[in-house]
Amino acid sequence: MTSEWWIKNVPKDYIAYWNLNNKTIKDTSATAIAALSLLKLSYWEFAKNTIESLVENYLINSKIPRALTNVCYF
Repeated sequence: MTSEWWIKNVPKDYIAYWNLNNKTIKDTSATAIAALSLLKLSYWEFAKNTIESLVENYLINSKIPRALTNVCYF
């Protein structure tokens, strides 16, 4: 199952790398989408940890509400 692959292969900080192979660029956009999917599939704990990592480390504190840094548009 794709969700199980994601859980086994995402980095320890729960934030995916762009293209999953490039170990230099984080992709918070894909990670946020994956977190929503994990919630829908009832992977509660992993989804919660992913969302916490996004909020604590990548949430922009600016005029744009709820925007994330390190979003990839390739």
